[in-house]
Amino acid sequence: MRRMMKRGAALMAGMMLAGCVQTVPGGFDTLPKGSPVAIRTLIAENPGKLACIEYQSGTNSCASLVSTSIRGDVMTTRETGAVRSLSGASVERVNLVSRLQLRDGAACARAEDIRLADPQTEGAGLFLLEATRLLLGQFGGGVCTRYFEGGDDYIVSSVGFDGRPFPPGDVAFRFVAPGSVSLRPQ
Repeated sequence: MRRMMKRGAALMAGMMLAGCVQTVPGGFDTLPKGSPVAIRTLIAENPGKLACIEYQSGTNSCASLVSTSIRGDVMTTRETGAVRSLSGASVERVNLVSRLQLRDGAACARAEDIRLADPQTEGAGLFLLEATRLLLGQFGGGVCTRYFEGGDDYIVSSVGFDGRPFPPGDVAFRFVAPGSVSLRPQ
């Protein structure tokens, strides 16, 4: 379930698919971060590309893929992940849409700003949505994310509205062309 939560932090980062929380023993993931990067700059420099959350070179796969658009001070993300069904017998494709406010260099979302792309979705998708909203409630009702350089990738770091680091901590992502990678089931 920890893997689902990593996607959640990325989702809140403007790249948002969430799930159950099992925090890292003794704390949160911390990745080496370089200089801060403005999300508007990242999106402008990568037109038509998707954010690949937690890329794995061995399988050429991502934990999730995120498309992002910005209009004014509102960033909209659509994150797609392949999630094992609650029974574990099959894999479901889950699409979450988030509406984030851009302010002071961060992208911020409240629990009610996250929804399923298809409101008729059941199973793992509905479970992930409800778990995400519950988690956000435990962190002051929302989360703000900031972006950093991170070597070959970028790093997203999230903090709840209450000021606490948001689980699981830092998450790596990179931009990829649509169709160039696969989703790995979580």
